[in-house]
Amino acid sequence: MIDRHISTLSGLVVGSLAIALGTSFAAPITIDLVPSTLAGAPGNILTFNGMLTNNSPSTVFLNSAAINIWGGFSPSDLSTLPFFLNAPLFLDAGEATAAIDLFTVRIPNGLPDGSYLGQFTILGGSDEFALDIVGDAPFTVKAAAVPEPGTLPLLGSVCGPAIVMLLLRPRFRRPRRPPS
Repeated sequence: MIDRHISTLSGLVVGSLAIALGTSFAAPITIDLVPSTLAGAPGNILTFNGMLTNNSPSTVFLNSAAINIWGGFSPSDLSTLPFFLNAPLFLDAGEATAAIDLFTVRIPNGLPDGSYLGQFTILGGSDEFALDIVGDAPFTVKAAAVPEPGTLPLLGSVCGPAIVMLLLRPRFRRPRRPPS
């Protein structure tokens, strides 16, 4: 019983490390994210899209997808729904898709500015029940707080006329009094 738990735990660790460090095996599916880096402000939803290509000599079923991203993101900030709506059920040998929406990332409010690295993974294999890693691609989310676009025009519309009035006001000179 303990051996089974250790085996399961070591499998999870090895699998997580393989995903985190990049896999060295030749995945049958190539994922070309176009672009692989997107930027936005807190509250924005970024949609990553790309093309999928089957490089293997046989049909590969695309059964599931996963997103891993490092930083202050929660599972509710990540969605693979676009993959399930747009990706085909399988790709025949040598077949490729057009650019399709694959996943979304919502930048949470309060997330510090910076670049956040992630990994998009497709699971599948030789049949509709397989859940092997068949392709993965790194991506980057750049979060940056953006000032509200209406702030400067508002400030200019309020302060501008006051500054113009001060500059254009008539200047009155008092007559000089002779020294007494």
